Amino acid sequence: MRGEEKPFNAVLAAAVADGMRLHYLDRASYRRKHEEDVLDLLRTTYRDFYLIPEGGTTVLGVRGCAELVDEIAEPFDLIACPVGTGGTLAGISSALRPGQRALGISVLRGAHSLDGEVRQLQRTALGEPLTNWTIDHRFHFGGFARRTGALNAFLADFADRHGLHLDPVYVGKMMSALFTLIAHGLDPWPDRRRGATTARCAVAPRRRSRSGSVGPGPSISRSSSARRDRGRIAQSRGRPPRGSGRPAPSAPSSFR
Repeated sequence: MRGEEKPFNAVLAAAVADGMRLHYLDRASYRRKHEEDVLDLLRTTYRDFYLIPEGGTTVLGVRGCAELVDEIAEPFDLIACPVGTGGTLAGISSALRPGQRALGISVLRGAHSLDGEVRQLQRTALGEPLTNWTIDHRFHFGGFARRTGALNAFLADFADRHGLHLDPVYVGKMMSALFTLIAHGLDPWPDRRRGATTARCAVAPRRRSRSGSVGPGPSISRSSSARRDRGRIAQSRGRPPRGSGRPAPSAPSSFR
């Protein structure tokens, strides 16, 4: 655990109650937690142990995350995940089929080094880095575990609409990013030829019912063969009835 003041909260209390031992490091040592002198200190204290680094980002972690893709039964060509250390993104992108891409949303401010770290992870785990993924660094909302009024409003509206309270540190920022990208019609890969592939996203900002009212929908389909029907939204459970006039959760007005 990082911090000279030895932080303790409900989550750590539950971990201790379950038998976990907490080891505190000052901030300077924590920044060097991957260096041998810090690891030697831990070996002296705990003898032989298996080190799981921050985020669980190891070669085994990358290979494990690759298995997540096989659990998705619905067809897709875009999969998104929040990015903290890059292990999940490195893993899921390694299991994608031709034509599928992965979009990572960084929850850290100014962490452009993540791109290189994901490439190095894939180089170590797979033998070479892949080119079917990208990281968007615009939706950190001030930095790790930080929140803004725009993010809070999005989370509250999403919870009110769907009964789901999104994690504000990771998943909430990713979902807000997806809503914003869809609402603004932004393509994470501007060099891709338009209409060359079908883009199926997990969420859509709004749909228009036959009566002309606007309501939310979980997926939007766009393709070169369906340009006349770009706004077609897939049916799903849990959606407000047609004609309810209820708007979809609003995306932040500007990128944070």
